[in-house]
Parts: sequence; structure tokens; C-alpha cells
Amino acid sequence: YLPKEGTLKIPGEKRFLEIKRGEALFLRARHYFYHMNTYGAVPLINSFNDAERFPKNSTISEIYAQIIADLSEAETLLPGWKDSENEPGRATRGAAKSLLGRVYLTKATSEAAASDDYQKASSKLKEVIDNEGYDLWENYKDAFIPENENGKEDIHSYQCQPETNPSSIYIESVPNPNPAGSTDGYIQMLCSQLLFDSFEEGDKRKEDGWWEDGSNGLMFTGDYTVRTTGEEKHANYICHEKFYDPVNTPLNVNNSGANFPLIRYADVLLMYAEALNEVNNGPNDQVYWAINKVRARAGLDPLSGLSKESFFDALVDERFHELWFEGIRWFDLKRWGMLKERVLMREHITGFPDIIPIETPKHLVFPYPLSEIQVNENLIQNAGY
Repeated sequence: YLPKEGTLKIPGEKRFLEIKRGEALFLRARHYFYHMNTYGAVPLINSFNDAERFPKNSTISEIYAQIIADLSEAETLLPGWKDSENEPGRATRGAAKSLLGRVYLTKATSEAAASDDYQKASSKLKEVIDNEGYDLWENYKDAFIPENENGKEDIHSYQCQPETNPSSIYIESVPNPNPAGSTDGYIQMLCSQLLFDSFEEGDKRKEDGWWEDGSNGLMFTGDYTVRTTGEEKHANYICHEKFYDPVNTPLNVNNSGANFPLIRYADVLLMYAEALNEVNNGPNDQVYWAINKVRARAGLDPLSGLSKESFFDALVDERFHELWFEGIRWFDLKRWGMLKERVLMREHITGFPDIIPIETPKHLVFPYPLSEIQVNENLIQNAGY
């Protein structure tokens, strides 16, 4: 709850409170969206009173309705990312519109689906493309370095700052010693063989790494060089340097300032292409423009002449190669109805313990924690758990 206008007695108070309300609505929508997609029909709580101390499960339709209402209002209140009143790292109008596009795209294959969900998704994402001033950086790896954070491709991200809020994702993804030169490296967040082998030849998203001689790519395995010493080492797993901080990581591998992306412009382009392919029952010039803009940066030839089904297959692969390690794939596979299929293809790390066999619909959602079930007799556990 925000204070009423006139109580803060600060310059620009009305606009300040509008922005704070927009941020609150955006965050509530975002959290409910991912909460619902992870756990299913969670309780929807939008007020505080004794009657909601032990809430019942809401319906998926009710949760979607609240998310859409929140984001629709938030986009009218929030500043654009270039606006002077924007504080970098906070929610913006473009972030609200982009997330709303993702919500409609996900809703289109849910039990709450409506016939116009794909149309609403494509229209909202087109607003982002046409009006919000985003673009792709020239090089793929430039989208993740601190120098470009909260810039033209970074629509919304988890903020990491050296010294105060550093990221540890780099050290979790590389061997010991790692290519940056530190003796630390945990290789706990690795790439699958399926991903490594599936890139087209010459795809810069795999091959364009940080080695000056071009000997190793952004994703690598086998022999590699420790850049500070020239020492030759060998990695048994497939490692990556997607979130390498070229300024801070060589000095202290635990002090990376690389943000973790939550929504990137490349994702918006691919979501737009997917939604419009459904609306038009096949790709048109706008669909090809969106996906080929992403492919062009990766150094790949443009797509053309595809049917609706073959374009969708190409888009599934394109999102695999563009958005790897950005926390999106599981949600994509779930909404496409492809989770079990891709798990059977071993879209996880060879050599690590096999995951449990997939049962659908059981494993499309997580179980509610036992502690929640024990304290709330009105909460119904997800089926199968």
C-alpha cells in the first residue's frame, strides 16, 4: 500500500507515487505469473484481512485476469527506459508491455486460453518493437557485459554490482582454474551435449568467445587456455562464459558485475515472431524480419519459404540457441507441450544424475511445500504429489 497523495510533501509527489504504483503492480504480476507457472493454481491474494490468512487455491483464469489487469495498468504509469524519470534497473513501460506479451503468449496454450491470445500477444510485442526504442547490440556477448547493462537490449534484469551485489553465475559455470585466471570454478551450471551439438556451423552465439585468437568459443569443452598465464588446461564438461565480466572477473572471479537478464529485446523479437506465425497461420514478412534480425547477429543465413509448422520448429531451435541459460527454456517447453519429449532427448547434463522420469501432467508443476500444506488446510496439493 502506498501513501496517499499529499502526505509525502515532496516535489513531483503525484508522479513519484504513480511510478511506485506501477512498479508494485509490475512486480506483483511478474511474481504471480512465475508462481502460477511453477506451482499451478496458487492462492491469489490482493488484499490483507483475516479471511485470507488461510486462502484457498484460485483458478488459473482468475490468476491470469489479475496479472493482465496489473500489467495493463502498470504500463500506463511506468516511464520508458530512456525517460529522465527512469531509475536504471527498475520496471519500465517497455518491461510491462514485454511481460504482458509473454503472458498472452503463455495463456494461449493454457487452460485459460482465449481465441485472441496470440493476437493480443503479437500486438503488445509490436508496441514494444515500434515504440520503446530497444535494439540488439552488434555482438551477442555484448548483451551481457556490465558496460551495456540497462541499455538498449536489456528490458529487465536482475541487477548485479561489484562489491555490493556481485554475481556468482560465472564461477558456477567454469572449471578450476577458469579461463579468467582464478583458481576458483565449480562447474555446477553446465551446458548439455544436446545444446552444444545443435548449433549451426558458424553460429557466433557458440563460437564467438573471449579468447583473442578465437581458439575457444563462448561455449567450450576439452582443451582451453588460462588467459592470464597461458597455461593449457582441459575441461571434461561443456562450460560457458556467457556471463563473463571482462573488467571485474579477471581481478576477482567472485566479484562479477554481470546482470542476469529477465527480459531481453531478442526474446521480444522471437516471441513476436511466434505469436504472429500463429495469427497468420504461417510466417509473413514481419515474422521473418523478427527472427532473421536475431539470426543475422548470430552470423546465420535468413530463413524463408517455411510452412507454419516448419517455422515453429525453427523457432523452437532459435530460442534454444539465443536464450540458453536465461531461465526460460523450461517454461517454453511446458507451454509448447514438449517438456517430456525434450527430457527424453536428454536436454540436461550428461554425466550428472538422471532426473526422475517425466509424468504428465504431474511434472508440469512443482508440489506445494509440505510446510505450506501443514499450516493451511484449505490449500489443495497438486495432483500426484
